[in-house]
Amino acid sequence: MTINSNNYNRYILLFLSAIYFIIWAQFAGSFNPIRPDSIGYLNFFEGTDDGANRLSGYPIFLLLLTNLKFKLIHIGYIQLGVFVLALNFLLSSLLKFGVSKLIVALLFAGLLINPFFNQFHFTMLTESLSFSLLLMFLGLTLSLYQRITNIKVIILGLIIGLSAILKPVSLIFFPIGLIFMISLLWIFETPSFKKTILCLVLLCSPFLLILSAEKLVFYSAHDEKGSQFAEHFYGKSIMSTTYTNFKILDDGSPESEMLKLLDAQYLPDQEYLESLKNVSEKLAIYSLLENEAYKKPDLESQLTLIASNQGLDPAELKKSIIFYSLKNNPIVFFRMTLRHYFSFFNVYPSGEYFNENGGPPHLTDKAINLSPSVSRTIIHYSFLIFGAIFYLCSILILMKFLHLIFQNNLLSFLRVNPLFFLTLLLVIVIHSIHLSHAFFGVYVPRYLMFSYPYIILFELITIYQILKFKKIVS
Repeated sequence: MTINSNNYNRYILLFLSAIYFIIWAQFAGSFNPIRPDSIGYLNFFEGTDDGANRLSGYPIFLLLLTNLKFKLIHIGYIQLGVFVLALNFLLSSLLKFGVSKLIVALLFAGLLINPFFNQFHFTMLTESLSFSLLLMFLGLTLSLYQRITNIKVIILGLIIGLSAILKPVSLIFFPIGLIFMISLLWIFETPSFKKTILCLVLLCSPFLLILSAEKLVFYSAHDEKGSQFAEHFYGKSIMSTTYTNFKILDDGSPESEMLKLLDAQYLPDQEYLESLKNVSEKLAIYSLLENEAYKKPDLESQLTLIASNQGLDPAELKKSIIFYSLKNNPIVFFRMTLRHYFSFFNVYPSGEYFNENGGPPHLTDKAINLSPSVSRTIIHYSFLIFGAIFYLCSILILMKFLHLIFQNNLLSFLRVNPLFFLTLLLVIVIHSIHLSHAFFGVYVPRYLMFSYPYIILFELITIYQILKFKKIVS
C-alpha cells in the first residue's frame, strides 16, 4: 500500500467519522439520558445504596465532566465523540491488517444504521464507553499481530483495565488478551522467555494498577462494596424454582425454608411458562420474569425475617441460598445458563402469548410494553436471523479449527491467513462475552449490544472467506 493510498484511506475515514458524529448528534435530544440503572452512577459519590453495587469507573468519568460544568446532553456528545474516534481507529487498523474495504464499509454501515445501538451514546450508562474500549481492544490486538512493541502492550493493559472498571464482564478481555499476546510471541517471533516475561509484566501492571485504584476510590465513597453478581445469582436461584425438576431438600435449614416460599410464590410463573408453546416467546417472557424476580418487596421481607430468626445477615443468607440451590440443582443451573446463552438474539417479545394466556400479575407494569407491532416483529425476526448466521459461522470456524489441529497445520495456516486469525479472535471474544453474561448476569437486551460490533465483523469476514476463498470449509 503506497503512502498516497494510506493518506487517501485516512481522509476517507475522517470524513466517514465526521458523518457518523453529525448524523447521530441530531438525535441527542430524542433519547432519555436517565435510565433506572443511571441513578446508581449519578449518585455514586453520595454513598447511597443504589451505587453500592456499581463499579466506580463510570461515576469518576461523570464526576470529572460535571465538575467541568458539562450537562448530561454534553456528556452524550462526548461519549459519541469518543466512540467515533475509537471506530476510526478500528477501521484504520482493519485496513492496515488487510481486511477488504467492502467489509470495512459494511461494518461501518451496520453500526451507523442501528438506532438501538447508538442510543446508548446519549444515556448515562456504561455502554457507550464500553463499546468504544471494545473497538480499541480489537484494533490494538490487530496491531500486535503485525508487530509487538512495549508501548502497544502497555496501552492494551490500560484499555483492558479501563474496560474492567466500567463493566465487570470486561474482565474476560484480560485472559483473552494475555493468551493472544503470548500466542503471537511464540508463533510469529523467535521464542524468548525473557521477552515473554517482559510483555506479561507490561500488560499486567497497568491492568492491576487500575483495578487497585478503582477499589480505593470505591471505598472512599462507600463503607461496604456490594455486588451485582450476588443479586443476579439470587435472581437465578429464584428462577430455578420455575423448573419442574427443581429440588428442595426439607432439611430445616433457612435456605430450604426460603426456597420453599419462593417455589410457592413462583408456581404460577412456572405454570405460565409451561403453557407457552412458542420457544421464542418462552425465552422472552422468562427473561422478563428473571429481571423482576429478585426485586419483590414481599420476598425481601420474608428473607429478612428468616435471616433474623437464624441470626444471619440477609446478604449472607442470599449467598447461602445461591450455593444451596446450585449444589442441589446443578442441572437446572446449567439449563438456565444455556437458556440465556441462546436467547441473546431473542431481542423483543411479541406479546402474543402473554396477552392470550394472561401473564403473571407482577409483569403488568405499564413500563413493560408487550403489545405486538409490525416494527417490533421485524426487529425480532431480524435479530433471530442475525443470531442464526452467527451460530452457523461459529460452527464453520470450529470445524476449520479442528481440521487444522488434527492435520497439525494450524500454525502454518495462521501465518499465511491473517483473516482466519481474526475470525478466531472474534469468535472467542464474542462467545466469552455471551457465556459470561449467561453465567453471571440476568438477561437484558442491551447486553447483546456489547458484542454487536464484533458479531457484525465476524459474520462479514466469515462469509467473505467462504465466498472468496472457499477454504473455511475445506
